[in-house]
Amino acid sequence: RVLLAQNVHALEPVNLAVSAVAGLRLADAPRAQFDLPPADVSAMDGYAARAKDLGAGPLPIVGDICAGMPQTRLASGTSARIQTGAEIPIGADVVIPQEQAVSEPGGRVRLRPSSPGSFIRKLGEVCSVGTVLADAGEVITPHLLGLLACAGPALLKVTPRPRIVIV
Repeated sequence: RVLLAQNVHALEPVNLAVSAVAGLRLADAPRAQFDLPPADVSAMDGYAARAKDLGAGPLPIVGDICAGMPQTRLASGTSARIQTGAEIPIGADVVIPQEQAVSEPGGRVRLRPSSPGSFIRKLGEVCSVGTVLADAGEVITPHLLGLLACAGPALLKVTPRPRIVIV
């Protein structure tokens, strides 16, 4: 035992790509490099609209907003279909889930009243630039790996797996 204790030393941390760190321990506390989400986005598939326009009658559907599309603009008195994760259009302040919408003839939809901000995930709600994403010593689980891949640095300082040789 004494011989082993005298000859075994802590492994020096190494910098590895996020794709190679699953199951390892963090050697330092990585910070977010990006806001997550990177903009105000829809939390549901549904309809983007202005809260003040809801409940008075059916609104015309002026388009579809898909995740990854550039931000659009929504005119007052209109609505747009929106996918989960799609950027909220300028002018909209609410998303009504598709399960709560009633389709009307002529490309219109009836949306029940809702408060501004409903079903919208705000810019940086998960984390903002500079937020500590995990503590040093923490094991990189699949859940943590997803967060690090989305918001963390490209290289992470980790403790490598030890290699053991039996002689």
